[in-house]
Amino acid sequence: MTIRMKTKVMNICLLPSLTYACQTWKFTRKVKNKIISSQRSIERSIMKIRKIQKIRHTHIRQKTQAIDALNYSQKLKRRWTGHIARLSDNRWTRKTTQWTDPLKQRKRGRPNARWVDDIIKVAGTHWLRAAENRKYWSSLEEAFTFHGKGSC
Repeated sequence: MTIRMKTKVMNICLLPSLTYACQTWKFTRKVKNKIISSQRSIERSIMKIRKIQKIRHTHIRQKTQAIDALNYSQKLKRRWTGHIARLSDNRWTRKTTQWTDPLKQRKRGRPNARWVDDIIKVAGTHWLRAAENRKYWSSLEEAFTFHGKGSC
């Protein structure tokens, strides 16, 4: 198969499998690194390149022209968040998203970061109101998917 065909298969079959249920993930540095390394491994496999050959990932990505899995997964999370915010009925997804701990403290051993922390970092504490405006919410897409050196 050609590289182009293998990339199509990766984008159509493997990328959705890699990012399955990513809407519910908390994008920590560890999760981001796992997504990036998994995709790079797949791309090296497509190109039949071994890690020992020391070819930069930018060169490989340029040849494969694959969809970036991390941007894709963060985009899906942003879309899902907007969908939840625009729900008008009293569904459990909206209720659990809006729920706050009555004690306002995380118990010992619980993760410091929560699912909503990624969203609050970009859209602010009133993200539910902000997400109701589709135009404004879609304008935040670049901020949500940015994963340069400083954001990991």
